[in-house]
Amino acid sequence: MNKVDPEKFVEARIEYIRKTVGNEKALVAVSGGVDSVTSAVLTYKAIGNRLTCVMLDDAFMREEEPEKVAALLSKPPINLPVKIVKVRERFLNALKGLKDAEEKRKAFRKTFYETLSEIAEKEGCSFLVQGTILADILETKGKIKTQHNVLEQIGISPAERFGFKVVEPVVQLYKSQVRKVAKYLGIPDEIAERQPFPGPGLAVRVVGEIREDKLETLRKATAIAEGKLAEVKPS
Repeated sequence: MNKVDPEKFVEARIEYIRKTVGNEKALVAVSGGVDSVTSAVLTYKAIGNRLTCVMLDDAFMREEEPEKVAALLSKPPINLPVKIVKVRERFLNALKGLKDAEEKRKAFRKTFYETLSEIAEKEGCSFLVQGTILADILETKGKIKTQHNVLEQIGISPAERFGFKVVEPVVQLYKSQVRKVAKYLGIPDEIAERQPFPGPGLAVRVVGEIREDKLETLRKATAIAEGKLAEVKPS
C-alpha cells in the first residue's frame, strides 16, 4: 500500500473537485463514517455553500446516529451544516420480505439513489459526492459483496439512471489512508477512528427478513459491542 501525504492529497483533491464541479451545485449524503464525512469536508472546502449535505434516516443506522452525527459535523472545527431526511418507511418498504443479504444490498442501492435523485433535483444539484474507497470497488468487482456506492465501475451510468454525475474524492485510498486524511482535516476521532459499518447498515446485519424488533435488538447490541471495543481501541 502506497503512503499518502495528507497535505498534498487534500490540496490535489480540492483542486480536482473545483475543476469537476465548476460553478454547479453538489449533494453529499453522509453516513457518519469516515469515508463519506472526509469526502463531504473536502468538497465543502472546495465549493462552500454550493454543497448540500444530507443524512438519510433510513431505519438501519446505529442508536441516535443521525442526530449525533449531524450535531458533531455542524459545530467547530467542521462547521458543515447537515440536513436529516426522514425516509425510514420508504427503505423498510423497499426491503420488506427480503432475506438474502445480497438482495438487500441491491434493493438498498436502488432506493438510496432514487431518494438522492429526488433530493438533488429539488436542490438543483448536478453532482453527487460519494465516499467510495478503493476497497469498495475491489469487493464489488470481485463479487465479494455489492457495495452500494459503486456505480460507474460496474457499468451503471449515474447520469443516465439517476440524473447526476458522481464525484469520488477518496476513491484512490484505502480505509487506513482515509483516516490519516480525516485527521489532517481536523475531523474528530469519534468519526476519524470509528468502527466500519455497512452502507446498508443494520439491514444486512439482520439475519433473514427485516423486522423492526430485530433492528432494535441489533441496534442495542451494536452499541454495547462498539462501546466495549472503544474501551480497548477507538477505531
